[in-house]
Amino acid sequence: MQRSADQRVSAASISQLFGGLRLWPEAPGTAARAVVAGMLLVTAVIVVADGFLFRETLSPAYVAFFSGPNLAGRIAVLMASAAGEEFTYRLVAMSGLVAGLVLLWRAQGGRLPPSGFLAVIVIVQAINIVPKMQPPSDLADLTYDLMRYLFPGLIWGWLYWRHGWVSALAGHVGTHLFLAPLLLVLLPA
Repeated sequence: MQRSADQRVSAASISQLFGGLRLWPEAPGTAARAVVAGMLLVTAVIVVADGFLFRETLSPAYVAFFSGPNLAGRIAVLMASAAGEEFTYRLVAMSGLVAGLVLLWRAQGGRLPPSGFLAVIVIVQAINIVPKMQPPSDLADLTYDLMRYLFPGLIWGWLYWRHGWVSALAGHVGTHLFLAPLLLVLLPA
């Protein structure tokens, strides 16, 4: 189905309003490689944090969740949660903040610079995780929180910015297919 000229102009206008953020990747092959790299990187960071660096400090409830017997059910819950986070924090919150900044920058006669996108990515992930976290009691707690909760959201935000929301969704949801089984092995009850 071909789009009319009006539909193409409308889609371009919407994309410009959101600073170029888009649903689908422009270069699917490049996006797929970025998604796989993001999944592997996030998985590696969490495995190192949970399985090695901070293993002794993890809460018993956290360990019990990841070492419980129902791996398929756990993966399903984690994937559904990841999809919800991508919708809420990337598609809605990140898109809304970027659109607001784009309008502000246009009023000043310019384009939103990459630092604006990066700031939004950090802010949105902070909005996502801070209400769910306990205040860190020391530098080790802060380091763990940054590795486990902030870093992954930065990767998903970057994927959305550079490769489209579907890429961020695929990376975040897909990571749990690898991460949950690895944590099952590394965090025995």
